[in-house]
Amino acid sequence: MRILFHFRFMVLLFILPLTVGAQTNGLRKYKRNEFSFKSTVMRNAEGEMTAVNVGAYVGKNLIDQFVTELPGTPMKTTADAVGKISEPDVNGDGFLDVTIYLGYYGSHPNDSYYEALIWDEEHGCFLQADGYKDLADPMIDEETHLITTNLRDGPEARVTDYYGWQHNKIRYLRSESVRIDDPNPISSYGLVDLPLCRYNAKLDGRISVIIAFQENNDNTVAGYIYYPKAKHPAPILIIGSVSHQNDADYYNLSEYQSDGLITGDISIKHQLIDGWDHQVEGIWTNPKTRKEMKLTDVIFNREVPRWFTKSLFAPENSGKIDRFIKKETIKEK
Repeated sequence: MRILFHFRFMVLLFILPLTVGAQTNGLRKYKRNEFSFKSTVMRNAEGEMTAVNVGAYVGKNLIDQFVTELPGTPMKTTADAVGKISEPDVNGDGFLDVTIYLGYYGSHPNDSYYEALIWDEEHGCFLQADGYKDLADPMIDEETHLITTNLRDGPEARVTDYYGWQHNKIRYLRSESVRIDDPNPISSYGLVDLPLCRYNAKLDGRISVIIAFQENNDNTVAGYIYYPKAKHPAPILIIGSVSHQNDADYYNLSEYQSDGLITGDISIKHQLIDGWDHQVEGIWTNPKTRKEMKLTDVIFNREVPRWFTKSLFAPENSGKIDRFIKKETIKEK
């Protein structure tokens, strides 16, 4: 018994200092304004730039470090600036983040790349952004806090892609394609910070159709279906819901006329394979006759249609779709 007591006492003495040390050092929550940064360009045996290592310091103490591989060999004209650190508010949460210049790679005018470190106020640390370094010449919109990239689509058009944030992960929202000589260029600022899904397809290989919608955090879906070859083509309201199962999205939508009459039910299964291959299946059903038509020749993208530039989830439109959402809720029950 006496030997056991001494053993327990010695173990307790050994554990206590480790516990106290962890509480005073390892678990300390830092404030954003305590941090400073230092970047180092890493090179291979041939002297070529390969990566940037950024150290995050509090005082003289290295708290964390982040290594980002360069996408290639940067142009010599910008090599001296590789690793340059800036501290903008990248995601619009009111706290300064960090961006690191990765260089210019010269395949087109907007071919500069950056890394971003996002400040996590809850945990008092920085998180490496997921996807930011893959964006060509990202621009921060100070009004909307969205990230945009711009590319020329041939000599006559420009494509602007919009990205938002989901914690520290970049989320692709939508794309605008505008002709340089267009007197009334499209503007999608009214689509708020929600991804746009667009499906160009045919019903039974015959009837051309465009389905475009957004999904909110409650899994409610709202948008329009458009028949471009109709006698008087106009967007028709669609409302429904989405469920997420086994890496697939299942959409169930109803097509509403202005008087509330349902003229079509749409079901879509959308699955992303290997991170790039969009596999889409769908059926349009006549609610009266139950006649079904399959969605064929489906092309998925996030390009904003000219007739869908105001989100149905915007505050000013909430009353417009509330009565339809209630109908969808009753149908599901």
